[in-house]
Amino acid sequence: MTLEETYIPSSGNPSSWYDFIGPSVKQDIFNVAIQDKINLTEKLDTTIGLRYDNYNYKPYMDEINKKGIEKASKYYPVRIDYENGEFDHNNKMDNIGGMFP
Repeated sequence: MTLEETYIPSSGNPSSWYDFIGPSVKQDIFNVAIQDKINLTEKLDTTIGLRYDNYNYKPYMDEINKKGIEKASKYYPVRIDYENGEFDHNNKMDNIGGMFP
């Protein structure tokens, strides 16, 4: 398979507006952070902190994107993901981080 087979729509017209189609994303982001500045001496202080992030997102295809997917090459990565049901479930990512100077 060549690069052209992967990204050119099945119409064979590389100037088509369907060349770069992808899903929209519904997202819900929650985060909380806490930090404290500590004076160790008169001339020396430090800041420490902790942060938690929670990302929930779900790709979805609106009507215009669905029409584009129908015309895209069968090797187009977004079409493959859509046909395999990758957009049918929520994705979640949690992140915990610390801040130490």
